[in-house]
This record gives sequence, structure tokens and C-alpha cells, in this order.
Amino acid sequence: MNIKDLNIGIKYATLKLKIVKDLGSETFIGRYGKPRSVHRFLVADETGTIELKIWDRPNIAFNKGDIIIVEKAFVTSYRGKLILNVGKLGRIRKAVEP
Repeated sequence: MNIKDLNIGIKYATLKLKIVKDLGSETFIGRYGKPRSVHRFLVADETGTIELKIWDRPNIAFNKGDIIIVEKAFVTSYRGKLILNVGKLGRIRKAVEP
């Protein structure tokens, strides 16, 4: 699957992406009083770019230029922009370089 193929409501997407920019992270108290964290990145493939949100993994560390594999991601929308999310069921890892 590529970024151009993503639509709102897609679940279980698997993509190979490149980190373009680290957009920062934040920690907050969720609606049930539980601490939550989200780290945001701008990512790209050969078909476009999209914001990636990685939920509740505060120690995640990727650098600009890293190639990553995202599995079981889901797509939402915020203010008309598609957002790719990696939640509790999702996986994210650095791609193995040949």
C-alpha cells in the first residue's frame, strides 16, 4: 500500500515510509484520566507525504531519513488532512537496510 491509496477509515494498513521531519511529541491526560502520549512525524513514500502519529510509545526514536515499516496502522482525518496512526495494535520498526 502507498500513501496515495489511503482513505479515512482504513485499518490494518502496512506501509514502508521515510521520515521527513520530526514534528514533536506531547503528553497529556486522556479522557479517562490516564496519561497518554503521541509523537508526530511527517513521513513520505514515492506517492506523497502524510502526518504519522505514534500513540503511547514515549521512547520512540527515529531520525530524519530513517526508513520505517508501519503495520496495522489506521487512517483518520483532522481539519481536512489525512493522519496515519499507529495505536496499541499497530507495529512500527526501522526497515532492515540491504
